[in-house]
Amino acid sequence: IRLAVSGVLLLSNISQTFSLDFVLRSDSGNGMSGSFLHSAFAAENEDERIVGFFLYGKNEETMEGMLKFIVVDPEQRGKGTAQEMLHLAAQYAFEKTGAAAVHLNVFSANPRAKRCYEKAGFSERNTAPGVFPYKEEKWDRINMILPSMIQS
Repeated sequence: IRLAVSGVLLLSNISQTFSLDFVLRSDSGNGMSGSFLHSAFAAENEDERIVGFFLYGKNEETMEGMLKFIVVDPEQRGKGTAQEMLHLAAQYAFEKTGAAAVHLNVFSANPRAKRCYEKAGFSERNTAPGVFPYKEEKWDRINMILPSMIQS
């Protein structure tokens, strides 16, 4: 797959991508407060078909990158697309933005995604029990982290 952000292709050549940068402000008391510039990434296959998407931002105070809204085309699940996309995202975070670590959140109700992130090298950092109400349920939010392997 190829990874594109803000009209610039990373690690490959492509003639056309899309652009979406925006600032999110987080004050939710979850240890992730601060302003983040988030960039939207699209993962494209060799046919230039979008097969995945995520947002990435870095907190300059903590030097941690964060992946949000990670989505893989249902037809691509189980084919290594998510693993490749996570690998490219981590490579971008560490090499291009200088992140010391990358983290993400996953709901306890999504064990398949959690296993995918663990396979990509993420480990559980903490769990916030019952913070996401859905229908008659309350899901735990699991924060997972991937430290940089780059020596400074």
